[in-house]
Amino acid sequence: MPLKRQLRASEIPIFDNAYIHQRGDYWQLHMWLEREGKYARKSLRTRSQSTAVERAKRLYMEISAHQLSGKTYFSLTVKQGVAQYLAARERDVELGLITRDRYITIRSQLKHWQEFIGRETRLKELDTGDCEDYFQFRQRVSGKKVKNLTVQHEQSTINQCMRWLHKRGETEIDRFEFRKLPRVDRGNEAIRRATLTGQEYQQLCAAMRVYCIGKKGELDTAERLQRQRNSARLEADELAWSWFSGESC
Repeated sequence: MPLKRQLRASEIPIFDNAYIHQRGDYWQLHMWLEREGKYARKSLRTRSQSTAVERAKRLYMEISAHQLSGKTYFSLTVKQGVAQYLAARERDVELGLITRDRYITIRSQLKHWQEFIGRETRLKELDTGDCEDYFQFRQRVSGKKVKNLTVQHEQSTINQCMRWLHKRGETEIDRFEFRKLPRVDRGNEAIRRATLTGQEYQQLCAAMRVYCIGKKGELDTAERLQRQRNSARLEADELAWSWFSGESC
């Protein structure tokens, strides 16, 4: 079946109903699937045109074989996959494995990811490098107000979702390779958490004064008892000595 449209100059045909083109630095295969009425899109994970052509032909044969055997190419959408994952986390709340607040946080984090990656994107089309610009996206939509640590937590949740979906055969990958985040506000956050506020410092000083007064009282009592014991012992010694001296006379 021929392609549904004319190819652009930047697109290279692969057999009759497929072509490759560059998406960013990497080549990607687009193959028209007549039975499903859609284009299959797959990253070829190479910057080399010749390598991309070879990989595209092998992938074309593989997809065609699956189509002939009755298998469909398209998988769940991101929206459907996230819905399944959230349903599983909802059951975790009911079982007491996670809190309701934690579930709400996970749902919010995955909402940001869906806005970035596209809710209708097919899970099996996702590649490990598709979220490299996630931090830049979050910075842009938040007006650069989102914290690095917040994005780091979001990325962790996204990969937890991907691992869950991968175990169930819904994705080709089990994680994304995010860009390494700057460590600017992580240190600031650690310092902030380790530093007392003015009110906390005053409360600590007041508590220490009470504690020290109590300890001092305990020491004063112990010292007084020890002095009494020492005085009694001294009197006993003097009495014994005077008695001994009298006997000697």
